Amino acid sequence: LDSSGNPVRGALVELWHADREGDYLYSTSATRNPACDANFAGFGQFLTGSDGRYLFRTIKAGLYVGRTRHYHWGVTLPGELTRTTTQTGWNEVAYALNGTTWSTQNSNDNVFSTVSNAAQRATMLLDFTAVPGTTTGEVAATWDYVAGRTYTEPTYPGAGGLVVAG
Repeated sequence: LDSSGNPVRGALVELWHADREGDYLYSTSATRNPACDANFAGFGQFLTGSDGRYLFRTIKAGLYVGRTRHYHWGVTLPGELTRTTTQTGWNEVAYALNGTTWSTQNSNDNVFSTVSNAAQRATMLLDFTAVPGTTTGEVAATWDYVAGRTYTEPTYPGAGGLVVAG
């Protein structure tokens, strides 16, 4: 959404996160992290529709030292070359895969604890709810990314389309 709450069509929304064990697809080198789940893509992209909506379906991010579960987001508005990045997390008590309470919670997370404005932090910590009609434990949350400015749709050369490579 732009700063006035209007939908932005054609924004590139990117998502990346750790697998269920807390491993990133590319953690320390240009090659795939062998510890990462071989069936996990780790990254997705979506262009928003005319209503500004986007949708990702993925697994629940894993935990690792100093962090609670979180997603990384990148948003590039149409006609711009700069990506804005941020993170969202789960508004929950974090439990390890073995069911024990995780030592890092949102209150002492290396990123979320640095956001001193409680209202801003609340927009980063999402409430996930059960998806009706599913039997696999799927959950969903809604998160509105609001650009800090009023967006003006650019004029594209030729027939239009994405003009940024990569």
